[in-house]
Amino acid sequence: MAVEMAKLSLWLATMQKDRPFTFLDHALRPGDSLLGITGREQVEHFDFEPARGQQVETVTRFVGPALEKAIAKRRELESFPVLDITDAERKAALLAEAEAALGDLRAVADLLVACSLASRRKGADRDALYDGARMKVAEALDERLDAGARREKVEALRRHAQELLDEGLPPGQPRRRPFHWPLEVPEAFESREGHKGGLDAIVANPPFKGGQKITGALGTDYRDHLVTVLADGRRGSADLSAYFILRTCELLRDGGGLGMIATNTIAQGDTREVGLEQMMGDGFASPRAISSQKWPREANLEVAIVWLRRGSWNGAHVLDGNVVTGITPFLTVRGEVEGKPYRLAANAGKSFIGSYVLGMGFVLTPEAAQALIEKDPRNRDVLFPYLNGEDLN
Repeated sequence: MAVEMAKLSLWLATMQKDRPFTFLDHALRPGDSLLGITGREQVEHFDFEPARGQQVETVTRFVGPALEKAIAKRRELESFPVLDITDAERKAALLAEAEAALGDLRAVADLLVACSLASRRKGADRDALYDGARMKVAEALDERLDAGARREKVEALRRHAQELLDEGLPPGQPRRRPFHWPLEVPEAFESREGHKGGLDAIVANPPFKGGQKITGALGTDYRDHLVTVLADGRRGSADLSAYFILRTCELLRDGGGLGMIATNTIAQGDTREVGLEQMMGDGFASPRAISSQKWPREANLEVAIVWLRRGSWNGAHVLDGNVVTGITPFLTVRGEVEGKPYRLAANAGKSFIGSYVLGMGFVLTPEAAQALIEKDPRNRDVLFPYLNGEDLN
């Protein structure tokens, strides 16, 4: 729905009465950009860590020609403007051909994501899950199959993948829809002249969600997938926006840049360790940052804005509008605050966070609690006075 609204908004903003609705289907795409592959070698080996996986020969033989055909069709549709309805129809036909070329690969990539999520659920046998999936993929893409049999097997793969994707969903959540960057915009990830492909620039305003709330909203399997695939196993209560930093940085080419709005806790605690600290330790530089500012609209929210570059940065560094010597993962001036903070042993045992109440669904007013006790004295065994910091203050 958001994508369709974006198309309409762009059309209204640029509307010319003698021109048809601009063709944007190839450029605006929906999906969960934290779920999905980031390189063709992941589907070739059917593993997010290709070195750990096993090459699936039928996929390896198929992926190159499929990507080449899709890239050629997308380049052709981007080579001419939409001046009349015939141009729009021609672009739509070319996009349909590009989508058809990559349809089978999308099914394989969806199944890979589904296996990653399913393998993190209680009682799962990872090796059996992946080996079984690799076998199904090899059979579905077997060149000896006729077109009808192949279509049936690929559709079966797609259905199986969606079932696994949705299995760990919390109630009320929409179906999971992985966004595979190398398949959605394949021309951007084509390696040329010895240079690895990737995006030149990313501008992002990802959702914020505290680390304690990710599991309840998106599922335990989802968070475990993020921790393993994106954060290299770094656990902690990191905000969801930290994982978007990791994913976007993974997609940039050498010298590419990222500009992102994030929660102002992006430079604090576990969120900093998972996101900015990991990226700056892996060779990313921050040319510019705003450590905290009020959201300019109605929302009562403080945000940070960070810019990152894959590779070194020899220009000026600007922090909160001031030219500085450099910017740290804490979004402070390099040289003024350095090193990782550690808990002070002398403070051990002096304080405790107390009960961490994730929602007020089990909290009653004193009157409601008393009414339940009067109704049945046994309710006293499970109803207790509850005091929080606001009451204390």
